[in-house]
Amino acid sequence: MTQVLLFLALLAAQPALPKPKTVNLSADKTKLSAVLADLSKQLGVAVEDKRGEADAAVTLDLKDAPYWQAIDTVADAAHARVVVSPRDGRVSLVKGKPAEPGTVSRDGLFRAAVKRVTAAHDFDTGDSVYTAAVEIAWEPGLLPLYLETSPRTFQVTDEKGNPLAVRQEGSSLAPVDGRTTFLLDLPLPPLDRSAKAIGRLDGKLTAIAPSRMLQLKFDALDQLADQLQKGGKPAAGEDGMKCTITKVGLAADHWSVQVALEYPPGGPTFESYQSWVVNNEMTLENKDGKTRLASSSYVLESSSSLRAVLTYHFTAKDRGKAEDWKLLYRTPASLVEIPFTFSFKDVRLP
Repeated sequence: MTQVLLFLALLAAQPALPKPKTVNLSADKTKLSAVLADLSKQLGVAVEDKRGEADAAVTLDLKDAPYWQAIDTVADAAHARVVVSPRDGRVSLVKGKPAEPGTVSRDGLFRAAVKRVTAAHDFDTGDSVYTAAVEIAWEPGLLPLYLETSPRTFQVTDEKGNPLAVRQEGSSLAPVDGRTTFLLDLPLPPLDRSAKAIGRLDGKLTAIAPSRMLQLKFDALDQLADQLQKGGKPAAGEDGMKCTITKVGLAADHWSVQVALEYPPGGPTFESYQSWVVNNEMTLENKDGKTRLASSSYVLESSSSLRAVLTYHFTAKDRGKAEDWKLLYRTPASLVEIPFTFSFKDVRLP
């Protein structure tokens, strides 16, 4: 009984995984421009018409549709293809045939699409090698840090549904911070020369991302410096994480603030060279409540899977007085592993 209660307690303590945004949108021969404006408003990300054609009339009915399903449905209704910018997540509908059936797969926050299949012949071995280039996209608000480069439980079948032997490759974590897409090259098993298509292509990947981002608020810089001088430890946090102000320097030519981040055990494990603070931001908010000043640089003093120490510097010449600026800090509530699957059917071969 004790073990069961402990298990339930640990389960309850696990941070909730982020969920996809949903869309409610009905259109009956409505102009595409109006549909995209409504879609962009609900998603919080611009969805643009770059088909270069006259405004189309579309009909659709979406109820609590996840992010990527909504975008693909609108694209299909407009007879267009979906293009995702790898840097800012901007989604565009471009002229061309919609994605072929079976080449797009969606699971929660992620969208996987087969962009191309290439064949190469090795004249030394006589083997023909196929590779599938798969684009992985995620909702722009997710801010993942790392993505597996090789799928787990990778399975491939031929046109008749017969399983094919897949070469198991070691998986590593690729940094994807600052991106909204990532292209994976998946090596495929040898296929019969007469094959017209791949029957099925299934796999599972994992991304490491913040469960959500927190905006922590602290006192004015002069008050923080005074608290530290008196032996205090200004701190803030949620969900078991803690951010402590450890140093405040208020020199005439620049200001500096050092923070120590601590997270409870149970999250992902990182190697010494893998940083998980790349999305963290320190800003100063003026007493007017409107003006903000971003840090000019930061130094990662030390880092482990559960703790990090960083020093942020402010060198703007118009800083004014320290008493006029409150400290804001943006950091993950926790870091989580988000598994997702992809499944493609009847993928044509070259």
